[in-house]
Amino acid sequence: MTHAAAGAVTTAALQVSRAWGDEDWAAGVAGIRARGWLADGDGLALNEAGRAFRQELEDRTDELAVGAWAALGPAGCARLTELARPLSQAIIDSGLYRAVSSFARPPASTDAS
Repeated sequence: MTHAAAGAVTTAALQVSRAWGDEDWAAGVAGIRARGWLADGDGLALNEAGRAFRQELEDRTDELAVGAWAALGPAGCARLTELARPLSQAIIDSGLYRAVSSFARPPASTDAS
């Protein structure tokens, strides 16, 4: 849900991909609102605390993924990117997901870009 609130993924995409009905979705939104991560108002947008949480989550995910990227090495990372680009572009073109530059990239610390 923080993905949707960050503007990275549509609500519809998350509900479909996770099989969340409207009641489940509303309960989840209420949960992140209760944590103080949403901007004031009825919309679904992260506030400063929510953006900080989301960034910490992304940073930790990157840390945990470094080993996999490092194991591929620079050439392997380049080849994986080449193979995955048409698939990721088709997903973006579907309109369910928005292109966000910080996702689906090897962390800079792997030197595998």
